[in-house]
Amino acid sequence: MTKLYAHRCMSNIYLENSLELVKEVLIYEFIYGIELDVRMSKGKKIVILHNPDITLVSNGASMDI
Repeated sequence: MTKLYAHRCMSNIYLENSLELVKEVLIYEFIYGIELDVRMSKGKKIVILHNPDITLVSNGASMDI
């Protein structure tokens, strides 16, 4: 049986790796798993973020995470 994983699914509707996207994908029973991009911040915190440049998904303000 083929297993389907969500990867960048619905990124035209939801921000990649967002909680809203994960919630939407979970309603589909045929999706076996979700691929997320996990990174470690300079402050040694685990974050889910696709692009290493935080300014692409923020208001440009610096974050101490």
